Amino acid sequence: MTDNDYKQIDEYVNGQLAGKALADFEAQLLTNKTLAEEVALYKDVGETLTTNYAYEKEDAELKQLFNKLGKDYFPKEEAVEKTINVEQDNTNIVQLKPVIEKNDSNDSSGDGGSSGIRWLKPVIALAVAALIVLLIFQPWQRSLIDNYYEPYALNITQRTGSNMTALIQAQKAYHSGDYASALPVFEQYPDNAEVQLTKGNAAYNLGKIDEAIATFQQVASGDSVYVPAANWYLALAYLKKEQPEKAKAALDNIPEGSSYYAKAQELRNKI
Repeated sequence: MTDNDYKQIDEYVNGQLAGKALADFEAQLLTNKTLAEEVALYKDVGETLTTNYAYEKEDAELKQLFNKLGKDYFPKEEAVEKTINVEQDNTNIVQLKPVIEKNDSNDSSGDGGSSGIRWLKPVIALAVAALIVLLIFQPWQRSLIDNYYEPYALNITQRTGSNMTALIQAQKAYHSGDYASALPVFEQYPDNAEVQLTKGNAAYNLGKIDEAIATFQQVASGDSVYVPAANWYLALAYLKKEQPEKAKAALDNIPEGSSYYAKAQELRNKI
């Protein structure tokens, strides 16, 4: 692989190739297995980076929320200066912390009562902060599968002179979350392993887990560069069906050199 090859891969994945350059590159993908594997790896890495960025963004939003809550509910107390005149030596005494004046009367509405409120304020604020975080992020709704699942990022560009308009439109529908519109179109490309991998993802997101499993199994049993990805999504589909042993078996089929290997081992240890 040369520097020019990697440049073309980058341009292809990002949809920057067009015309004859695009046609020539796609023709090479059909005959050059090494090039096809590099393209698949490039897409896998891009998908992983996108996933990590999403989690980092969520963490940043959570941190920003806590900072705001800290300012709203935990303001810094300013030192209160109180001057007490002592008749004996006319000395001014300055105290640099809040002083609670006790009223001689037993009136519960005096400063003695407010001291209890002052003590309870941080506790109430912390409870409010925790409640807001739970309502916004709802961690109980994010299962183990949800933490690992990201839809496969299909990236098919328009090839000059070829009738791929329907597939391109289906790809747009898929990426917008309209899986129901995309699925029937993907079914028309049974010999395209990447499209079939995406078809399995569409079925998965529509709740058609058995159909997704069948599709992932078909891709995983082939010899394309998408076998590791198919085993990854197959494992997640098995977990959806509450079949952890089958999920582990699928994860074990992901080779060490794959970009899916690290997270596959991580997920396997959590099952």
